[in-house]
Amino acid sequence: MSIEAITGIKRLTGDNFDTWKFHIESYLAAEGLQDCLHHYHTDSGRFECIADYMEKDNRTRNILICLIGEECLPSVKGKKSAKDMWESLNSKYSLVKCE
Repeated sequence: MSIEAITGIKRLTGDNFDTWKFHIESYLAAEGLQDCLHHYHTDSGRFECIADYMEKDNRTRNILICLIGEECLPSVKGKKSAKDMWESLNSKYSLVKCE
């Protein structure tokens, strides 16, 4: 069974980013993984230890990769953490750009 079938989240195509982002944030929160989108292991109090962070970050990155369409994958290739991937996707596809 595909992760799309499990989560009910359609893959990111670029033009569906805002809806995709909402679904991803909700799903990761339910899985206890939302901190990986916004924090590194060095951020105090977020993770019990580096092993906890690494396990959660690996799971989060895998979920993101599996729910990103082929046309959007270049935006996250080479990123070392879920946070870096998330920032890259937000920078490229978010409709609300900060100046």
